[in-house]
Amino acid sequence: MQLRFFSFAVLVKTRDCYGATMRLFSPRSAIAALLCVCAILLACETDKSRWTDAQLHLTPEQAAGRNVFNSYCSACHSAYTSKKLTGPPLTDLYKKRAMPSGAPPTDERVSAVVMRGRQMMPAFGGVLDEQDLQSLLAYLHTL
Repeated sequence: MQLRFFSFAVLVKTRDCYGATMRLFSPRSAIAALLCVCAILLACETDKSRWTDAQLHLTPEQAAGRNVFNSYCSACHSAYTSKKLTGPPLTDLYKKRAMPSGAPPTDERVSAVVMRGRQMMPAFGGVLDEQDLQSLLAYLHTL
């Protein structure tokens, strides 16, 4: 198969056992096909939740935070995809302008939500100590 690009069309030349056949695609259909391929590739998010700490280049503190996340948070929140579970996905949490509550995603606000809970999210103040919380925050910054 040969592709030749002309000024406003794409010519695909194919050969089969009966001889050469040629098809001419309009620029609109070629662009539409390219956009479809791009959309499919963008829709395929890489779920890094099964990657090792080394593959994710996590520090020991971030790896400890990942363990806290997997123990207490992953049942309701996805970390590496935009897939919504019971709670919102936490991908790019600190890059967003606001959390679902409307508050900016600062360490203080995220800590308050984790420790005291909010709406459907339970409080983890009686479960997590300060070191667990700091490790969790360090891990959330990597998402």
